[in-house]
Amino acid sequence: MDNMEQDYEARPELDMYEADGVDNLEQNELDLQGRMAAEVELDERERRQMQMGQRRPRAFMDDEFDDDQDEILHNQLR
Repeated sequence: MDNMEQDYEARPELDMYEADGVDNLEQNELDLQGRMAAEVELDERERRQMQMGQRRPRAFMDDEFDDDQDEILHNQLR
């Protein structure tokens, strides 16, 4: 624990990441309507996958909502 700050030191030779599949274009923030539309689309995709027998990995399943606003938005979409 005495040397914990060393874990966060910059190491350029190790701090390199592949650019394949990375979208570096600037994205516009979604407004509430855009976010709701995206949630509906994702829910529909998940429903179709479940009907076809595909499951979502447990790591991506919601155990609970991050905050009250997300729960309200989710409930409005249903």
